[in-house]
Amino acid sequence: MLDSPTPEEEPTGGSGLVSAHFHISPDGTELLNHAQWTNDAAYRTAMGLAEIDPLPDGVQQFTLHSTLLPTPTPNA
Repeated sequence: MLDSPTPEEEPTGGSGLVSAHFHISPDGTELLNHAQWTNDAAYRTAMGLAEIDPLPDGVQQFTLHSTLLPTPTPNA
């Protein structure tokens, strides 16, 4: 993403990318990309990973514990 010569050539993440925030260390030697995806499958598809592939080094997976979005109600 950072090596793309123009914005038009940057990967968009496809469907499922919610946000991406880049944080640079004060000395400029490190970069943290905090990206949020709708689900694991969306991330894997955008990165070209199969469901069984391990996540790349440095990628951590988090579980959604709460949301402000409405949750579907089960059919009674």
